[in-house]
Formats: sequence, structure tokens, C-alpha cells
Amino acid sequence: MVACGAEETAGCAVIGPRGALASVARPRPPGRSPGTCRQAADTRSHLQRRPRPLRPSCSYTGTAPSSAGGPARAALPGGMAGAAAPRRRSGTALVPLLAALCGAAECLSVGGGQAESHVYVEPQAVAFSDADDTGAWQRKVLVADGRGVHMGELAIEQLAQGAKADRALSAADTQLYFGLGGQCTVAANGETAALARGVSVLVRPGTRHSLVGSDHGPPCQVLSVGLHSGSWLDGARGPALRRADDGQLPSEKTAHESALLSKRVHARRGLVPGLMQLSVARFQPRAECELHRHATGTEVYVNYGGKGCHLTVLDDSTGARRNDTHDISGGIVDVINPGSWHEAWNDAQEHCENINMLLADPRE
Repeated sequence: MVACGAEETAGCAVIGPRGALASVARPRPPGRSPGTCRQAADTRSHLQRRPRPLRPSCSYTGTAPSSAGGPARAALPGGMAGAAAPRRRSGTALVPLLAALCGAAECLSVGGGQAESHVYVEPQAVAFSDADDTGAWQRKVLVADGRGVHMGELAIEQLAQGAKADRALSAADTQLYFGLGGQCTVAANGETAALARGVSVLVRPGTRHSLVGSDHGPPCQVLSVGLHSGSWLDGARGPALRRADDGQLPSEKTAHESALLSKRVHARRGLVPGLMQLSVARFQPRAECELHRHATGTEVYVNYGGKGCHLTVLDDSTGARRNDTHDISGGIVDVINPGSWHEAWNDAQEHCENINMLLADPRE
């Protein structure tokens, strides 16, 4: 899966300076390196270095900025009107070409009409609700189970000092916790894993476990994600809890071959079915992840820190093509479902970071 911060992807296609459509690709700003899709040696995905030029499986036909600097409407197949897009970068000039290369019926939906193009959530706009009688354990559900392809519920959980949240997992579900602030502990079958900002914990399917708030300090806040993975691939021979600490992980290159992009990998493909990679991706100033899509994979962004991280998703889920461009600073969540063209970049003078999950069908 090639994504912004990872290389293991399910069916990735890229439009970039080296792609099949390079003759119309946007000019690269000074100082920016070209990006390409590159297949990891251990990846079985049908990675495409170039989109097929005749009839790509089109997921967006929208608008592009005009040469005069204002928004312009693109001609869509079948006489459909497109919504005006904000002027952003010259890469969106590819959108009319994508529209021309696919039939109107194909472009009406993403994933055959079975999913939204993407799910964008501002956590600050969602209130916490009590998850127990005391109010010491609170939750806010940001993405409901099923809205993200290949994933369950995505929520933020908050535990006051000494609070305890008990949870039993089915034999088909993995639970992922990623610490956002404060301190707490995951306890299961005599095992414990300390959670703090930057620490991830994977809980084995079928495991009854508890999330326990620290006796001191601020409330513990945790990103909580359910994964319908089925049994892990180690044959149930390993521990119930798998922990990784961001502060102890090495910085690695991404598949986009840019010195301005790096990642710290918490989990790789091979243990949890469907979880291709969990990482923290760092965008240095002027870093750019080119316009691309994952034909069968879901990419999840959760802004983790810094300012300047932006994301554009070419969204046609409503039938009126939109170029959705957002500053995702401040913990914004965006779940990009299979087939949706997207790109990311940092326009600030400081680095920004995103928690990045790459998900595929666990049966593959």
C-alpha cells in the first residue's frame, strides 16, 4: 500500500511526474521531490506504478482551478454539473482528464456505491458521553462501525484518575489503542501495557481486558479503533498485548522517495489480518504526498501534531463532484475509503505529523 507515510497498499495508482499521465501532471514547485508508487518486497498487493490510461476505475470527476486564479467548473460526462473547487495546486488540473477517461455511470460512486468517498470529522465538534454510571469513563464516537471500509468504530476514550473500562472482544475483533495524552494501563490475562502519548497497544481478538486510568496526572485520552480482523497470524502463540512506543522507533523513509517525508512504524503487515501498517508520518515544511488512490485499501489520517498538514480528497459520493480540501491540524480525522483520489502536503514552516493506518480486506 503506497500512502503518505507507508508503502504497503492494496491496489495503489499514482498520478505524478513519472506516471503514465506525466505529460499533464502539475509542475513541481521548487524544492519538492517527485513521488512514485513503489512496491515493498513483501507486499502481495496489485500495485500500479501508473494508472491505466484507457478506462481507470474513476472515483472523481470534479473541478479544477482556472488559469486566471479563480474557480472554474469542469465539464462532466453526461452533462452533469461540477461544484466549484477552491484554488489549490495545479495537480487538480488532472481532474477533467480523469472525468474524460471514465464513463458517467462509473463516476457516480466510489466502491460501487457502497461507501462514502471519505469520512471527515472534527473531534472538537463531537461531545463526550458517559460510558459508565460514574462519568469517570467517557467516549466520543468519531466514525461509526461500517462507515470506514475494512474498519470498525473509531473513537476517543477518556478516563479520569483511577477510572476503569472493562471490555470483552469477540474472536473476530482486534482492538487498537493509541495514546493521545495522560497515562493509563491496558491489562489483560496478567499482562499489562502502559499507555501514554505516542504509545500504541494492539489487543488480541477474544481477549477480555481493562483500560485503567492513572492515579495521578491529567485524564488519559486514547484513540480507540476496532478492526474486524479475525485471528492473528501467529497462531495464538504470542502475547495478548502488542505494544510500541513512538519515542523508541526509528525514522524510516516512505515510499514517496522524498527526504521531506518520513515515518515511524508501529505495526507492519503480517500479524493482524487487514492491518497493512500503523505508523506516524512526519511532513517536513513543503513536504508533499502526490495525488494517488488505493483501489481496494482504506487509509486513515488522524492528525497528531504540528500545523500545516492539509489533505485533499476528490469526493463524488454525493453525486456532485467536490474537491474537498482541509487543513487537518488540531486532531482532525479523515477516513479515505477505497477508490478515492487524494493528496496531502504541509504548507507551514514547521513539521506536522499524522497517525496513519492502512487497512485492507483481512481475508486477502
